[in-house]
Amino acid sequence: MEGDLLLERLRQPGGVTGRWWTPELPNDIISGAISINAKGEMLLMVERDADPITGTTSVFQPANRSMPVLVGKAAGTLCTLKDLTLNQGSGYSFTTETLTEVFFVRCAIFGAQISTFDEFKVKDVSISLPILMDWGNTSCCEAKTTSRGFAIHARYSRELALGAYGNYSGQVTVSAVPSLNVVPSQKVSFSQSSHLTISFAEPVTLDTATNLIPPIETLLSLVTLSGVRVPHLSCSSEQAKRMWRTQNGEDRPHYTSMVVWRYGMEKEKPYSGLSSNEMFVTYADLQESSQLNMLSEVLVRINELGLALSSLVPEGGNFHSYSPRRFLNAAQAMESLDNLSGHTASLDPASYKEIRKRILGKFEGEDLSWLKDKLDQTGNWPSLAARIQHVIQVNSRLLGTTVNEQAGFVRDVVNTRNFLVHLDGSRKQKGVSGIGLIDLTDKVEALARLCFLREIGFDDQSLTRLFSHDERTYFKRTKKLFQSPN
Repeated sequence: MEGDLLLERLRQPGGVTGRWWTPELPNDIISGAISINAKGEMLLMVERDADPITGTTSVFQPANRSMPVLVGKAAGTLCTLKDLTLNQGSGYSFTTETLTEVFFVRCAIFGAQISTFDEFKVKDVSISLPILMDWGNTSCCEAKTTSRGFAIHARYSRELALGAYGNYSGQVTVSAVPSLNVVPSQKVSFSQSSHLTISFAEPVTLDTATNLIPPIETLLSLVTLSGVRVPHLSCSSEQAKRMWRTQNGEDRPHYTSMVVWRYGMEKEKPYSGLSSNEMFVTYADLQESSQLNMLSEVLVRINELGLALSSLVPEGGNFHSYSPRRFLNAAQAMESLDNLSGHTASLDPASYKEIRKRILGKFEGEDLSWLKDKLDQTGNWPSLAARIQHVIQVNSRLLGTTVNEQAGFVRDVVNTRNFLVHLDGSRKQKGVSGIGLIDLTDKVEALARLCFLREIGFDDQSLTRLFSHDERTYFKRTKKLFQSPN
């Protein structure tokens, strides 16, 4: 059963019925129904016979019950439920002497029965996506109609490489299907779809694979400047395959495509599509800059880049929504990425050592010990103002401005950050609020995004080419903000 159709059924009233059992007790069958509620929680509701004492005790004094794994079938599909905990919504019917228990399900796998996850590894993950970036430009084709006006049904697809980095490699498959047309004179229309596949040179655990989805959503949201959500993923594994014999008598593996849902995956939101002029980075940009492995690199370096990357996408994925939190996230991301670039000190080690020695020579006792500790921790650490000035200086040609011309902007960022962090009323008048905070946020985000692109390999030439796209709304507005008088 297709993942989208199955999950849609789970969101309907009553959900999907099934039968499960624990790997240790295969004859102890649990019947019930699984569903996904409005909060995005998957629940398993089971009913079992119980005497009044047992039933009322279970309701009013519920035990802290949990089940690592249940295997079985749901709607005729092989199914594995993982990490179940007893919910507080249990009930008991004295009439039928039936105890109803509700379990919270953290992860569900459809298409396979997995008794243990200790040795279970996946070789790839695949997610269905809208047509993002400029992928749609790759699947154009012509179709002819018959004399009766019917379109020839032919499927056209093309694979777009996303490069490899470390253990990961990516690929996008874009498909176009011609629709039925009953008017010979009209142009045949196409419906497009795409799948993103991440393959692993060395298989990884299911948890590792599912943990890749949030950063994939975040990176795709950033490059398209539009919220992207993944409702589920598909994967395959050496532990879930069958050998099929070909006509030549050879045995070839057939990998079962498993649909995986995990708590936190949201229902896909309506997506109307975007033109390349509304985006930050396109596939063509990645090709021209030799950065097709951007996604794979980000996934490998997620411990370094993850927090900063997530701070560059507004909460909820709405790029038209502004708040003080968004401004603070942008400032924090810029500081983190500037630090990764190697800008870790205000002064060279020799100069700082000399100044530190001169300052400490004026103190003694506890004061000396306290000051020495502070200087060792953050004495040579660049301030927020120094970091902003450094990023502007590195990108001055791209932005068409200088550090001196942005002195007021630097001051506004520091004062606004200090007020929002400390909530000191005396700092409020120095900070920026209201409509002005929108422009301030956009400028800080622009600096942080430039830091991000440089960190993953974009050089001056690539960025100059990127910023030359004046037809793109984002670059046009960014240059206008930095080149306009403060």
